[in-house]
Amino acid sequence: MNDGAVFEDLLEESARGCPLCRRSDGSAKRFIATFAYELVNDPTMRAELRRSLGFCRRHAVDAAAQTGAPLALSIVCADLCTQVARRLAAGKPIRATDPCPACDVAAQREQHDLEVIGRRRVPNVCPLHPRDVPRRELPRGLAVGDALPVGELDRAAGHDPGQAERQSAAYSALQRRLEAVIRHHDYRFRDEPFDDFGVIWQALSLFSGTDPRRRPTARASDPLDRA
Repeated sequence: MNDGAVFEDLLEESARGCPLCRRSDGSAKRFIATFAYELVNDPTMRAELRRSLGFCRRHAVDAAAQTGAPLALSIVCADLCTQVARRLAAGKPIRATDPCPACDVAAQREQHDLEVIGRRRVPNVCPLHPRDVPRRELPRGLAVGDALPVGELDRAAGHDPGQAERQSAAYSALQRRLEAVIRHHDYRFRDEPFDDFGVIWQALSLFSGTDPRRRPTARASDPLDRA
């Protein structure tokens, strides 16, 4: 879309509210919608998720609502569990160095839209703009099973050096359970008894602060989305 078309779209969206909010939120939602099928195994995307330690809570909830979420989130969380376990075992800090990828997409859309607007007037732009890319806040709180949320790991290991080893083992155990979910999505193993889909939401809660008791919304189009 060229800048002229972008400006026309901004004017059109302004009739429904703040056009910058609407367009940046829309960009993040489109990114999330394509993530499960087009980006989950992309090497660049995988590297971004490792640096951000996953999605923020808001966008994790959006991702979990998508068709294909159980497999996509299992792949992402299994990879993140592996990274966390390795860092703990090596005595390295557990920190997010990048923002949530969906937040970053929204910020890029806002920045471009502001450049297109320039000094021209567009109705209903709210006073929140320009906004900084939200800092990735890692979740804290109680353990899920034996695993602490990623935001608690550095503090826990600092107070009790033995925690690093225990948490590395806990995240490795979660990784193996998630690998079992991934295996079950393979057509060769779909008929095997399996009922550990809850691990998807448990793992996601450790990285994004979502409710570990909730599971992604069932989708009639894919029986495996019952998780």
